Amino acid sequence: TADWDSSTQEFVLHTPDDKAAKNWISQGYTAELGVVIADLRVDGVSHGPHAFIMNLRNGEGGELLPGIRIDDMGTKTVANDLDNARVWFDQVRLPKDALLNKFADIKDDKYVQTTDEKMRIEVIGQRLLTGRMAIAEAALLSARVLTMKTEEYAKTKVCNGINGETTLASMPQLASVFEESYQQLDDQIAFTAGVEERLNECLRTGSIPDADLV
Repeated sequence: TADWDSSTQEFVLHTPDDKAAKNWISQGYTAELGVVIADLRVDGVSHGPHAFIMNLRNGEGGELLPGIRIDDMGTKTVANDLDNARVWFDQVRLPKDALLNKFADIKDDKYVQTTDEKMRIEVIGQRLLTGRMAIAEAALLSARVLTMKTEEYAKTKVCNGINGETTLASMPQLASVFEESYQQLDDQIAFTAGVEERLNECLRTGSIPDADLV
């Protein structure tokens, strides 16, 4: 949460419990600066997620600032060479200009919109979607290549069939699996292509994606 303190003209950034900790933060274990998404509250009224820019450490390579705790995510199933962290905040005070205020700001201790576009999670998520698209497309490409290589091997693997010697790929059960796999991959690739086309249009025009796209 990020509560506006009118008496000091500051935001108070706080992690209320472990479930609210920031997880899987790339470069989080060594970062000196961060953009933190928090629920902005003014006079106890929630205005949803907003972005704040802040220092995490005291100078280059320095100690964490008071109220900030960072732990390594620990052993993961994959990609243990990546720096992923969990981050907590304990009543950390941020100046008024820490709020990235393209869409909203605090004026006269009141929450105000600065554009016709209302600040919401889709605004924040828009720039993350391109990376998610790349991950999805890479996964589908890997799945297709793996399926093709498996089928190629099955075509050379000789086995005994009802009518004598045949190849593994010719077995009806496996042939059905390959056919179904290719169909599912085609459907998923077509879906991601459609999502990418819609996202590209949003990026070209500077518009915010619909909720179903996010």
